[in-house]
Amino acid sequence: MHPQLADLIVQVERVTEGVRVLAESMDHAAFARRPAPERWSPAECVMHLNLTTESFLPRFAKILAAHVSAPRDAGRRYRRDFFGWLLCTILEPPYRTRSRTAAAFVPGATLPRELVVAEFERLNAALADRARALAGLDLNALPVDSPFREGTHYNVWSALCILAAHERRHLWQAQQAHRAHRAHQAQQANAA
Repeated sequence: MHPQLADLIVQVERVTEGVRVLAESMDHAAFARRPAPERWSPAECVMHLNLTTESFLPRFAKILAAHVSAPRDAGRRYRRDFFGWLLCTILEPPYRTRSRTAAAFVPGATLPRELVVAEFERLNAALADRARALAGLDLNALPVDSPFREGTHYNVWSALCILAAHERRHLWQAQQAHRAHRAHQAQQANAA
């Protein structure tokens, strides 16, 4: 396995475990509760990640299908392009700026906690499989279109790094929402 891709897969697996632990630490109501009307609940954070990964998987599959017989170089060094570097820098938690997402990536009605987490685990396993399949291709030169902004693209390695940073961002956001809920509960208990 290519070492950079192996490291990326470990990052994705850590977020998967973080989501699992977070979800198990609360009941469905707490998982679905927003810390404030304009902020996402832990469930919405994970559902947003599901929508995002779901949009990238077919893009990676299309690249794999188009380059099935392309030469592979196991020693290739992958590099993010400028846009990939910039997005990764902005996305890493704790983030300093908030941004709106495209309407297609705003989560809808909250599903049961177990379903949301199971879908996240399934999609992240598929993402790891795609990363393994991409090993050795020239991910620096292969472009992938952004599902967030039409006409924007970055190289495949950047896309994979952006996905990993994006997952860390929203796991952190979900953890913050849970902490805010627990702090509010503690204040109410102390006031009583």
